[in-house]
Amino acid sequence: MSWHTLEEQMGSDNDMQERIMTVWERILRHSDFVEDDDFFAVGGDSLSAVVMLRALRNEGLDVVLPQFMSNPTVAGLAAIAAGSGDGDIAPRISRVPR
Repeated sequence: MSWHTLEEQMGSDNDMQERIMTVWERILRHSDFVEDDDFFAVGGDSLSAVVMLRALRNEGLDVVLPQFMSNPTVAGLAAIAAGSGDGDIAPRISRVPR
């Protein structure tokens, strides 16, 4: 088992928020938001949300749309990444061969 100090945990949370904010800046094409702003309130729409989720997946953060809709902020997405968000609301749906 690995124990981390509060400073180490905060550092990793801040790193995750920075990575998410970088993706948001690229998708929204501006940086006029903070970690608690709602994605849709700062210019996002349904199509850009799907594009953003794909970009986050490429960054190693696998968030499904229902999770994002319940947590549409940088801080909410970082909480999901840290395992403290609403991660149990939507299991991944897999294709079943016929």
